[in-house]
Amino acid sequence: EAKNEIIKSQFEKLRNNGKYKDAVWYLINVYDLKRNTRGAPITLVLKHDPFEREDMHVSGSIGYLQYVHISNEALYLNDFGAIVRSIGHELIHVNQRQNLKMTNHYEREFFAYYYTFMARDLPDASDELKLIWLNQFFINYNNLCVSKKILYKPLYNNVLNLF
Repeated sequence: EAKNEIIKSQFEKLRNNGKYKDAVWYLINVYDLKRNTRGAPITLVLKHDPFEREDMHVSGSIGYLQYVHISNEALYLNDFGAIVRSIGHELIHVNQRQNLKMTNHYEREFFAYYYTFMARDLPDASDELKLIWLNQFFINYNNLCVSKKILYKPLYNNVLNLF
């Protein structure tokens, strides 16, 4: 817990000085979030976007270089654990899209939300955000085909057991 407070303080210092990209790279490095990409390169795109204040997403053609878009505002609006877990979630998508060439949106989101809940070495997020994420986890699971639901049922149950 004390370690996370020190990390949070350094992150906030970078962010508050307008060094948004440095702040994100700091979190990626200190929490080893790059492991989520399985060696795929990370291209960060940070932007000011008052209309997408909490936006984090990945773009790029399946099988090719992926871009991780993060609005500067997202680095202020979420609690610290949510920021770290959300960056990790997006880096999961980099691996899924570039290395694994996963095309099914619901399957990608199911696994990324699974990671968001199950990563034990990251700071915790607020209960409010966990409920929002849980809803997204359910939506994505429910949109999988029956065979995938059966295959991923143990993972689904792992997340349910957290609540």
